[in-house]
Amino acid sequence: MTVPIGKANLVIREATVLTDGDALASREVHIGNGRIVAVARTGQVAASPRATVIEAAGRFVVPGLIDSHVHLGGTGLPGRDEAEHTDPVRAEPRLADHLACGVTTVADLFGHPPAMFARRSAAAGAPGTLPRVLVAGRGITAPGSHPTSTAYAWSQTLATSAALETDDPARARAHVRQLADADRADLVKITCSDLGGRAPRLSRATLRAIVEQAHGYGLRVLAHVHTDVDALDAVSAGVDGIEHIPAGPRIRQVFAAMADAGTVWTPTLAVMEALAHADRPRAYLDRAYPAMPARLQPAGRALTLAAGQHARVRAAAARRILSATLDGGLAQAVAAGVRIAAGTDAGNNYTPHGWSLHRELHLLRQAGLDGGAVLAAATHVAADKLGRKHAGVGRITNGGPADLLVLTADPRLCTAALTRSALIIAAGATFEPA
Repeated sequence: MTVPIGKANLVIREATVLTDGDALASREVHIGNGRIVAVARTGQVAASPRATVIEAAGRFVVPGLIDSHVHLGGTGLPGRDEAEHTDPVRAEPRLADHLACGVTTVADLFGHPPAMFARRSAAAGAPGTLPRVLVAGRGITAPGSHPTSTAYAWSQTLATSAALETDDPARARAHVRQLADADRADLVKITCSDLGGRAPRLSRATLRAIVEQAHGYGLRVLAHVHTDVDALDAVSAGVDGIEHIPAGPRIRQVFAAMADAGTVWTPTLAVMEALAHADRPRAYLDRAYPAMPARLQPAGRALTLAAGQHARVRAAAARRILSATLDGGLAQAVAAGVRIAAGTDAGNNYTPHGWSLHRELHLLRQAGLDGGAVLAAATHVAADKLGRKHAGVGRITNGGPADLLVLTADPRLCTAALTRSALIIAAGATFEPA
């Protein structure tokens, strides 16, 4: 029986739909008013005669990609320009780069909160022209820890605004209430790290207070960590996501604890790879991003900023951590039952917006995820990490946002298919890929 669907203005016909781990052959996706009106077997519903039809036999439709860890204030190039972080308009080309790479949702974690929320408002006010932006707002860290004494130490404005420095449980709870009630933040971002003994780490009491308060509002808590000890403290407190690669001899214990707690891991392999090659950036960028536009390629002095003994020492340490993860560490986590989400830390040096998610997916595949798990990491697992309140994001479902990629090959068999979209659809609007 054919059911009439009068609201659809765009129909993708005869495609294989891949969503939430399922493969639905010979399907039509009906889109109207920026949302998915129906997903049905071909011929089961009748669209409006005025609808645009995309014939997609032999093609695959997947949800728009999610980069669940970015910093929109950062350009991805070396250099320090406070206005890039504080002027929300400066980030619009970076948001456009995400969309051109098939990234329809980003999570902005740490930055200058007024600009972060302004970027979210701009994106929400222009659906179909910019990706969806989720914002953590002002984070929480122990006094003297990351990012106030590290990433933003060069700017008093950013160091003060990016994160509240406190280890007082009551003050931390009050800050979460501010984030939820006044700022309407989408997430809570914290740092749980003592920077190798150079700073205090948030106490377990403060960690628990943050998580309890945030969960009371339905907000997920994501923890920036550096070591296995950091991660164990964060997981035991109930955080929802571990960001970056926790190094140390107790890593198997970390993975077991994460699996038991259902904590999602976002290893941000792209930024770790960039750090691992920061002492020789030109060769690295030529190899990792050969198709990236010239305007995003650093030149001149930007390629000499990494010189020096300190950079070489940091790069060597990053190479050891990255190698351990690619050569079995991530596979151990998956074997233990840890869910992996895709996030890049885009905005940091040599980690370009949009393009770095393509690199992240390649590295996840290299580290041992199969093609289906890579697709999941950049779609429904990333969506689950960010919270169920963002209904339909990362999935293809009736009533959900019409954020889709039309692919020429099955990404479960060829991860590179995710980086070569035939068509990008964001809030029902169609775009040619980069």
